[in-house]
Amino acid sequence: MCFTETVNIAVSSNKRGINRFLEPIFGVCVLAGIAYSLWYLSENYFLPQPFFYAADDTFMDWFNVAYWANNGGAFDTFNTIYPPISFVFLEIFSLGKCYIASTPGLARLCDWVGLATLHGFFLLNIGLVARAYFKFDRQTAIWRTIAMGAGLPMLYALNRGQLLIICFTFVVLAFGNILTSARGRWIATAIAINFKPYLIVAMFPHLLKRRWSRFEGCALATAAVYGVTWVILGDGSPFKLYRNIVDFAGFYQAINVLDLWYSGTYIPMVSLAQGPFPLTNYIGSTWVELIEVAVPLLLRFTQAIIALTCVWSFFRPRVLGTNRLALLCISFALLSTEAGGYTQILILFFIFMEKWDSAFQKAVLVIAYVLCIPGEISFGTIPAFPAYSYFAQQPVYLQFGIGVGSLIRPALLQLMLILISLDSMRRLHRSTREAIDEGAARALASQAPRKPAGR
Repeated sequence: MCFTETVNIAVSSNKRGINRFLEPIFGVCVLAGIAYSLWYLSENYFLPQPFFYAADDTFMDWFNVAYWANNGGAFDTFNTIYPPISFVFLEIFSLGKCYIASTPGLARLCDWVGLATLHGFFLLNIGLVARAYFKFDRQTAIWRTIAMGAGLPMLYALNRGQLLIICFTFVVLAFGNILTSARGRWIATAIAINFKPYLIVAMFPHLLKRRWSRFEGCALATAAVYGVTWVILGDGSPFKLYRNIVDFAGFYQAINVLDLWYSGTYIPMVSLAQGPFPLTNYIGSTWVELIEVAVPLLLRFTQAIIALTCVWSFFRPRVLGTNRLALLCISFALLSTEAGGYTQILILFFIFMEKWDSAFQKAVLVIAYVLCIPGEISFGTIPAFPAYSYFAQQPVYLQFGIGVGSLIRPALLQLMLILISLDSMRRLHRSTREAIDEGAARALASQAPRKPAGR
């Protein structure tokens, strides 16, 4: 028995190969990026690239929404595209007195409950991610937890004060193999969808796997959460939300290179090339024409291969797992619009639950680690401009360059999704071929002459 265990450990170790060292190296790179960012903040009073360039806008995504949660008018005046749950949540987890005759920026200096809640959920997410990854693979859990829980996308979401951090908690509960109750996972999925409506695609894996009752459970739970929070808030009917989303759709227009700072897709780059900004003066007409043609083609190709994989999986529902299908569905939705680079946490969470197995999986894991390193390689300089530092509460001059990462991160993300789709198609093809071979063998067996029964 001892000999068998020794052989099994040796085989597992040989299978891991270079990964025994590679993932720890990437984990250390993430930690080094965090240390550098903190040192840079202490020296300059603002965070380095690629963190948000507006030094006075720290956490403001949170406090802008909290302002309307405490003062009303979110759907008629603010024209929000957030469902009611966001405002119910922030009304509970904020100090209402800080928003009376005040502005969101001043409330940020007063509302310690909001700050504590934001950072509390950030730390909670690290714990939940660790638990999910330790259940998956204890040998890689530490490094993947560091990259996922404290890497660039998550830190950027924290810096912006994004409600996505709260939403992410329920994504992990729904898909992290933490909740044992199916109804609990339905409720977690429903809450995540209500925080970020584009996550409605998180229900689709149940359709693709033909689990009709689970899809119905998620759908009913989503409707119930919306209805309850609508009643509690007293505003935010589905009609108003739909109207605001329609008005908001297609409104995006990049106006300068800063809009490319930390994007999840190349949509801002195409928008910049087609907009009033004189991009031709900086990179030439040839590059602008290439951007306008090649970038949309890359996006459509990525979406097409993801869609083909999902359709194929419907006919082979037992091949791909729920988490792999959730990854594909969520990725397709996020590629369809520019929701910000921090939304990568919804993709990377599933990527880090992939095994170090096929060449495709190894490649996507390496790309995922690269996307999580909080650092930037920049060239040239953007003219310095004055700003007010939230961290130092004093004026500062911001000096940045043109980041290489801002230009290649969307390409790396799409490459990662193409590779994981190809790995999925490889599995689907193998399963389909085996089914065809099995069917042919049965047909031949049925046509074979039978011996007459003996008397």
